[in-house]
Amino acid sequence: MAGDVVIPASSAQKRFRLLHELADHPGALTLPVAFELHGDVDVDRLDAAVAAVVARHEALRTTFDEVDGLLHQRIADRRAGLEYLDLCDERGIDLDAAVRVLLEDNDTRPFDLVTGPVFGVRLVRLEPRRWLFLLAAHHVAVDAWSLHVVLREIGERYAEPDAAPAARQYREAVAEEERWGGTAEADAEVAHWRDVLAGAPDPVPLPGAPRRPPRRTYAIDQVPIPIDGRVAAALDEVAVRSRASRFAVLLAALARFWARTTGSADLVVGTPAGGRASLADETAVGPMINTVLLRPRVDAAVPFDEAVRRARDVTFDALDRGRVPFDRVVSALAPRRDPSHSPLCQVMLITQRGLAGSLALPGVEVRFLPRPAQRTSDLDLTFIVDAEAAGADAVLEYATDLCSAAEAADIARGFADVLAESLLTDTPADEPAGFPPTRDVRGGPRHRHDEPIGPTAVAALRDLAGDVPPLAGDVPPLAGDVPSLAGDVPSLAGDAPSPAGDVPLLAVVLTAVGVLVARHDGGPNPVVGALVDGGRPRAVRPRLDDDPTFRDAVGRTVAALTDARHGAGFGVAVTTEAGCAGDDADVVIALVLDERPRFEWTYDADRFDPAAVEGPAARLTVLLDSLLAAPDRPVSGADLLPAAEREVVLRAGRGPVVPIPADGVVPLIAATAARTPDRPAVRCGTETLTYGELDAAADDLAARLVAAGVEAGALVGLCLDRSVSAVVAILAILRAGAGYAPLDPDLPAARMARLVANAGIRSAVTSADLRDRVPTPVAVLVDATSPTASPTAAPTTSPPAAPPAAPTISPTAAPPAATPAPDDLAYVIHTSGSTGEPKGVAVEHRNLANLVVPLIAHIGLTGDDVVLAAARFSFDMSIFELFAPLVAGACLVLAETGVAGDPDRLRDLIGTSGATVMQATPSSWQNLLDAGWPGSPSMRALCGGEPLTDALAARLAARVGTLWNIYGPTETTVWSTCDRVDPADPVVTIGVPLANTSCYVVDGRSQPAPPGVTGELCVAGGGVARGYLGRPELTAQRFAEDVVGGAGRLYRTGDLARLRPDGRFELLGRLDRQVKLRGYRIELGEVEAVLGRHPGVRQVAVVVAGDDPARRHLAAYVVGDADHGELRATAAEHLPSYMVPSRFFTLDAMPLSPNGKLDHAALKSPQWTDVKPSGPLPRTETERRVAEVWREVLGVPDVRLTDDFLDQGGHSLSATMLMARLNKLFAVRLPMRAPFEASTPAGLVALIRPTTEESRTE
Repeated sequence: MAGDVVIPASSAQKRFRLLHELADHPGALTLPVAFELHGDVDVDRLDAAVAAVVARHEALRTTFDEVDGLLHQRIADRRAGLEYLDLCDERGIDLDAAVRVLLEDNDTRPFDLVTGPVFGVRLVRLEPRRWLFLLAAHHVAVDAWSLHVVLREIGERYAEPDAAPAARQYREAVAEEERWGGTAEADAEVAHWRDVLAGAPDPVPLPGAPRRPPRRTYAIDQVPIPIDGRVAAALDEVAVRSRASRFAVLLAALARFWARTTGSADLVVGTPAGGRASLADETAVGPMINTVLLRPRVDAAVPFDEAVRRARDVTFDALDRGRVPFDRVVSALAPRRDPSHSPLCQVMLITQRGLAGSLALPGVEVRFLPRPAQRTSDLDLTFIVDAEAAGADAVLEYATDLCSAAEAADIARGFADVLAESLLTDTPADEPAGFPPTRDVRGGPRHRHDEPIGPTAVAALRDLAGDVPPLAGDVPPLAGDVPSLAGDVPSLAGDAPSPAGDVPLLAVVLTAVGVLVARHDGGPNPVVGALVDGGRPRAVRPRLDDDPTFRDAVGRTVAALTDARHGAGFGVAVTTEAGCAGDDADVVIALVLDERPRFEWTYDADRFDPAAVEGPAARLTVLLDSLLAAPDRPVSGADLLPAAEREVVLRAGRGPVVPIPADGVVPLIAATAARTPDRPAVRCGTETLTYGELDAAADDLAARLVAAGVEAGALVGLCLDRSVSAVVAILAILRAGAGYAPLDPDLPAARMARLVANAGIRSAVTSADLRDRVPTPVAVLVDATSPTASPTAAPTTSPPAAPPAAPTISPTAAPPAATPAPDDLAYVIHTSGSTGEPKGVAVEHRNLANLVVPLIAHIGLTGDDVVLAAARFSFDMSIFELFAPLVAGACLVLAETGVAGDPDRLRDLIGTSGATVMQATPSSWQNLLDAGWPGSPSMRALCGGEPLTDALAARLAARVGTLWNIYGPTETTVWSTCDRVDPADPVVTIGVPLANTSCYVVDGRSQPAPPGVTGELCVAGGGVARGYLGRPELTAQRFAEDVVGGAGRLYRTGDLARLRPDGRFELLGRLDRQVKLRGYRIELGEVEAVLGRHPGVRQVAVVVAGDDPARRHLAAYVVGDADHGELRATAAEHLPSYMVPSRFFTLDAMPLSPNGKLDHAALKSPQWTDVKPSGPLPRTETERRVAEVWREVLGVPDVRLTDDFLDQGGHSLSATMLMARLNKLFAVRLPMRAPFEASTPAGLVALIRPTTEESRTE
């Protein structure tokens, strides 16, 4: 329009405009303000005041447009006053309902950034002297400070309509900052931030370790942070005493909370800084606020006063250097961009001013109406505390695609608890120890549960107490008495049924409760409250980390009582006084030794169900009996579970007992062939074998193997591509009485040679085109694809390749061997080993039958089914999909090698094959869904091999008839537990044990852990394999007799799990550094061992990078001068392809944790650097034009069609520039989010082509 001013948009405006584009609602970035007015309001006067303020500040009259591919702001020259609505004359209207609607409408008022306006005020007359004042502005036009300025000036112009002096304009402030940005001072501040943030975690680990979705939706919600008046008062007291701000104290508490809940002492927190560098800027209106980053580095054990000092110094330092725009800091550090989180800053802490006093109208009563904040943010968590409230009004904003409201409430309460503990006690302590609450609420009625104490324990306790005087609550505990008491502790009689000697009962009970809590939450040194003489609780930490005897542990507790200080916010507290309220603890345990000896458990009934208390209460009596009976035994050796509860745990872990045919699966498949000889058994590509043909071909090949010298119990290598011939060969090897060991043709020669040597493989079955892949010492017995080939030694030259063909049926050379015995070897699957050597898991025929036969019945597999098999033979998931359909009489459709790894081709094969059953890893299912697979209502989908996320489970369950989540290590024959996924369940579990299988969660002494308590998952029963081939010492470490439930042999999985109240098992992670990637189990130590052999590597660490299961990959970090290409080649020479790191980074030094250990969580991807470009070059005109824009915007020298936008340093602003230029160049209107979703040049070309005619001419 004529008279409008057009200038480039600021970086803040560009950022908010992008968020506006990405948001799912045009009102998501609306900042609403509401007041209720009482009195006589001059509407015309207020309208003129609003118009004057809008005329005074250009930012309120701004719209946005693109000029030459760059975002510009257009400052309009137009009047904008009030929107007035009068409801006084509306009859029958429900004013309360009308107010609610008006407020909600204002909260989400949509703004069009192109046509405007971006600011508006509405005045609603409700009654003759009652009004509603509603202001709404888009974040692109204002920040919180601007709202104060606008509201204050509206009041001033209403009181004094005369013209005010000219205001400092937003564009003037931005221009001044841009000029400063080119100075040496600005460069020095950028260098400072580069040093401060070097090696910082990005993203930071989050409390509860929520599964981060592959892409943010930017949607947020909020929950309250429960900070009571007592804590708020202490917050101010500590701030004054520490000469720090409220903010610094809150930052110290947040850092301590983070260290306890995530295990990381390295937290980066953002906070808004004013962004106004001069006094003149303070009256300017516009989005000038800047984000500064704080890195306090507070360990959980640091005293709180020291934590506050660190937070104070870090805050001062950050604000002193807070003039550099956040976007420039991000560009300087160039973190790898990831659509799942914002760069560098995912967590923010804000102490904000309220708007309550900002609007003042003479003669009018003004009442502020708090409104919810904006509904869009690129942050994960934002902790907001009102800096002016008399108490401490606080909320937690959270990303709704990252955690639920309940999970956010957990985080908010956890932070509040740590804040309370830190402020109300001088003793730094771990997170309040205790028992898991049923609900996250506080302040309910106190209930009591009494647990009787047995006569033996009562006698021991009474003998133990002696004549110890009561402890005074108002004097230093045990002052004057401790030396003699501590000296008497060793007199506890080790052989007597009860200890003797005068020690405080409180110390004995505190120690026992400490052991109980440690066995429940896994913390070795829990902090327990000690309630003495009705006074405030004292924080005591029984030291149990080195597994002392009970006698020594009690002595330590007596000494700890001497130094104990007052505390608050305990999970559990202990007393020897009946009826003690203990409001400072969730649970109070009182020892009462009267005519009815007992423990009295008093607890918050709103937080705990009775069952959540009754379980630990019963365990405490068992534990105390065991501790007192043997005080010189390590505390870990004490019994914990009552007999009845132990039986419940064992019963929940036992699968059904199902008879298994002693002959195994080999004769079962033969019987199926005899019953249905003409039914299709195996299809692969264009080849099909009926059951009769499969049976005859397997017999023929088995006879040839026997004739070639294969003996029962031998191990025969199988080096074949996916084909019907491979299925024939597997059956033939088993019918010959041998076991098979898959040799993946794609393995590096060195890796295959090592695998063959370790397994003792002396012969193999292969095809003509793969003979040269078999290591030379191994005899190639037969060509599985040729019925006439005779036994030969390993070839010295490679014969010409020939496509595999179905075996020709011919008379057998010799009868096959007898049916294998149950304990004969069936197969050996190799898994990764931490020492760099693969481990061969030896599985017997009884194990194989125990998997196949019951699981067929469990999922309802019949002869009418079509089972699609896509797993490599070297992957244990292939076992079920090969044998189960052949036993059930179903049709096995084997995906060809090129199809199995291609989601598009696999999607098509599912449709053309009519598959009704398929198993795959979560990564494979994710890729399949992303490839556009519409699903199949008749499909039974099995998902296993790596954790199944809640989001993928919901997405997949909606597309199939039945979804099973299955779990099991190779060592327990593929699958051990199974759960039918119900999308309504809040958590995806691994379910219950399969038939003839027992599962236990065990504690550190290999005893069953209580329900709900995390421990190591152990699997026993018919699926437990023989062990590791040729590795007796390793077998002894992981395999043992099942002394827990008597179910035969047991395997320690190394997986962390817990038994849920509903009897299902929930998987929680790993005890070691073993990971699963795309279903393959990988010991990261093995990859590190291989890379560490390179002479140019001094240190190496390998981690799994990426949060999206479909995009997770291995990243290797090295200290040294090794070339990345050489490292990749070294890895490829010795490791299978799935274990070769995708990316390599060179560091000057490895990041270390506070205790000097390698901090894997701190490893972050530096700026994208690959050894050399790879991928196809642009060929068509569209591809070349897209690549040219891509190169110019991202500043890369070479563009390939498969380059990734985020890997090459792309970010929100470059996405805006890229799409603006492409939209103009091709006359299309693609969304700004396109580079994040179609993240390669090829992906963008695919979006552009349907809107052009080029696809017809190229």
